[in-house]
Amino acid sequence: MLISSMVYPRLPGGFHMAVMMVLLMVLSLPLALTRDFQPRFLLQAKSECHFFNGTQRLVFMERRIHNQEEYLRFDSSLRKFIALTELGQPEAETWNKKASLEEMAAEVDRFCRHNYEVAEAFTVQRREPQSGSVQGKMMSGVGGFVLGLLFLGAGLFVYFRNS
Repeated sequence: MLISSMVYPRLPGGFHMAVMMVLLMVLSLPLALTRDFQPRFLLQAKSECHFFNGTQRLVFMERRIHNQEEYLRFDSSLRKFIALTELGQPEAETWNKKASLEEMAAEVDRFCRHNYEVAEAFTVQRREPQSGSVQGKMMSGVGGFVLGLLFLGAGLFVYFRNS
């Protein structure tokens, strides 16, 4: 009579843990095979308005950014696109045509002045003088801070004198 000895793996969770491990291995294989390993890139266009003395002087800037590197900029004060890297050179030449430049120069009125008028009511015109109670609270806070510094200085003086 031949007696064979079989070795059974013992997992700390029993049969259910073994089934879960096999399921995870089987299900994770298709996920690993379907991953997209294509390189990614980020292309951004950011528009800025710089206001000087209200709306008397406005500067509109549009920045083109590729993978966190600015490569092209339009400055309305210069009225042209400026290539900041080699990547921006052909695009700057294309955009520095008369029709494109006129369209971008019009952004000062369409984008900047319009947004200034929309936001002016709750940003520029909202300035109200401080009431007496606000000034009093501020002064009492400053006074408390100075008084705290005096007590700290006196305490340190006594401590070092006694040491």
